[in-house]
Amino acid sequence: MYCGFCLKLREHVGRFVDGPSGYICSDCVELCNEYLASDAHKGVKEKAVKCSFCGSPQEQVKILIPGPEQNICDQCVGLCNEILTVAAEEDKHVHHEPIV
Repeated sequence: MYCGFCLKLREHVGRFVDGPSGYICSDCVELCNEYLASDAHKGVKEKAVKCSFCGSPQEQVKILIPGPEQNICDQCVGLCNEILTVAAEEDKHVHHEPIV
């Protein structure tokens, strides 16, 4: 299993968010956040046809970020942020038994 954006294996990154046709790692979600917050995407016509996560065509989303094997829209990046935040909160509350 690997991230469809950076192509790193699951064991080499933090968390993964599963999409219907692939995965995105927490590092790439952060890069997408930086891209969306910048002006880099303005005036750029994406080559991507649809979001690999929600299936929305390019014409129906605000911004579509192309990756080497997958594409992700701004709405799905937001959803990934929520998923990763909830997962991080759950990790804080999980009691781990010491390994003896």
